[in-house]
Amino acid sequence: MSFYNNIHHYNSWFTDLLRKGVPIHMVQKIMGHSSIDVTQIYEHLDESDLKNAVKGID
Repeated sequence: MSFYNNIHHYNSWFTDLLRKGVPIHMVQKIMGHSSIDVTQIYEHLDESDLKNAVKGID
């Protein structure tokens, strides 16, 4: 597996945690990031994720 593929896999797994409702501060701890700012660099949610989040509030 190439470096790029490793990074892509890491980002996909991380984003899946967020999509499943794991709070970002918990993902920060799981990933070992020093701050939420670092965690947000790897956050790759798209417009459909945001729409689904809003639907969940209704």
